[in-house]
Amino acid sequence: MEHSPPPFFKRGPAPLVRLFFFASLSLALLVLDARFRYTEAVRGALALVVYPIQRIAIAPIDFLEGVGGYFSSQSQLLDENAALRAQALANSQDALRFQAAQAESAQLRRMLGAAEKLEVRAMPAEILYAGRDPYSHKVFIDRGGRHGVRAGSPVADETGVVGQVTRVHALLSEVTLLTDPDQAIPVQVLRNGLRAVAFGGGNSGMLELRFMPANAEIQNGDRLVTSGIDGTYPAGLPVATVVEIERDAEHTFARVICRPAAGVERGLFVLVLSDRPSVRRALTTCSRARSAASTRRGARGSRKPRRSRRRPRPPMSQDRSILVPARASTIIASFALALFLDFLPWRDLRLVPDFVALVLAFWCVRQPRLVGLGIAWALGLVSDAGNGVLLGQHALAYSVLAFLAIWMSRRILWFGPGQQALHVAVILLATQGVVLLVRLAAGDQFPGWPIIVGPLAGAALWPMVSWLLLLPQRRPEREQTI
Repeated sequence: MEHSPPPFFKRGPAPLVRLFFFASLSLALLVLDARFRYTEAVRGALALVVYPIQRIAIAPIDFLEGVGGYFSSQSQLLDENAALRAQALANSQDALRFQAAQAESAQLRRMLGAAEKLEVRAMPAEILYAGRDPYSHKVFIDRGGRHGVRAGSPVADETGVVGQVTRVHALLSEVTLLTDPDQAIPVQVLRNGLRAVAFGGGNSGMLELRFMPANAEIQNGDRLVTSGIDGTYPAGLPVATVVEIERDAEHTFARVICRPAAGVERGLFVLVLSDRPSVRRALTTCSRARSAASTRRGARGSRKPRRSRRRPRPPMSQDRSILVPARASTIIASFALALFLDFLPWRDLRLVPDFVALVLAFWCVRQPRLVGLGIAWALGLVSDAGNGVLLGQHALAYSVLAFLAIWMSRRILWFGPGQQALHVAVILLATQGVVLLVRLAAGDQFPGWPIIVGPLAGAALWPMVSWLLLLPQRRPEREQTI
């Protein structure tokens, strides 16, 4: 007669086996997403789940902007109105010349029997947030497939081209900026019509004209516009201005650096361009869209801690309080808050800690039976879909984080907050290292050593995060009298 162990001792597969399973699943997703694009349906569903958190993340910023606009002084509004009137009068003659030139061009086309150009239509959209990925330059806008946006549509603002729509979800779309290292756009010099291709410069925020002959007729200050030969970008849109030219007799090609004309890093509103009649015409400019949009937006508890048999307590438990079991609602709320913080429009993501990774490390250390590799893997998928990166990138990194945190949990709890932060720094740096290896294997450039600042900043926040997340569990210890 066989005797099976009671359910209390059944712990499932070993942590190393779980890590191997979730790592293999993450690598499979990475290959399917990077090579074959078979995960678009999964990505769209996850993006739809994250969308409410993204909207909530930008709500405080919209509220502050609305309050600031409401309390703006009347004198400033009058000055701006006067400046706009003066600018309109100054541009009226140019508008008349443009209308005359347009009529003349249409007449010449009819005479030559050329086909009429398709009318370019535009749809105003608002930038929700920038993707949390230091290896690429992407933003997310509040227009998606339900609004008529399609992949490949160019995106511009009132000063020039911003980028191109690379992925469309139901309620939002992903826009790759011109400064992304993988982005290229055909341009021509406005002064002489010289054609070239501009490539993104990455973290420098510039564009680069590659494969330009050393004796090419180009100079500093030349304005670059879209040539329109690719059939994607309409011809004549401002792209960049040449700011630096390096010519070397020993090299065949010159190095031409250009500054983008559009506010690729600072704009809030953009226009999605399309030649399809199903897309509505933009009735207002980006400034008027800004005012219109501002008015429109306005695991159940772990096992109960056992009473120790006079064992020495860790330094963290020296206060006069006891910890009650953690509630599932507390864990879910902490992860939702971490996602909220990650989706905020930070200026330099390399210097900002990964709040989801920090909260995940805390619960894996404190509640390894409730929060394990499965939850870590699912959170990684949500983060990948919300930030527009390779599906499986953060899933793999968070699985490694959960494994290390659970493996080191008993050791970490025996130290004080300061020494715990040192262990957490190692875990967060290992997580960042996994992400770095994945992106380098995918062909991305090294973003620079500032990427280690985020994990170190997260470790510095560990004592405060631990105190805040343990606060709902603390109960004052009652004095016992005999």
